[in-house]
Amino acid sequence: MATIFSHSLVGYALHKVSPLPQTQKLRLWMCLLPILPDLDYLGFSYGVRYGDLWGHRGLTHSILFAVSIAAMTGLAVKESHYLKVFFFFFLAILSHGLLDALTNGGLGVAFFSPFDPS
Repeated sequence: MATIFSHSLVGYALHKVSPLPQTQKLRLWMCLLPILPDLDYLGFSYGVRYGDLWGHRGLTHSILFAVSIAAMTGLAVKESHYLKVFFFFFLAILSHGLLDALTNGGLGVAFFSPFDPS
């Protein structure tokens, strides 16, 4: 089962092998970003059902979400090598869905949401 610890560990490992500066700031982002897709769990408290667009393993686990968040976060951290930062932030976020896809829980991961919710 994928946990916040395993998701963070993948981000940490990606940072260690990346050409990104080995700063604490980037290390922290690389450990936190892979956890972000699981914020969809908050939707359960507001009546969002599991299979909905905003349900667990829905839009927040998609490639589009990973690209969008990586782009915005990459700009926010203000590093000089934006494309490298964007690419590794994207990989870190996308790794969440990949790890979840390796488990047998739930309805699967909607990598192509919102274009294809399956």
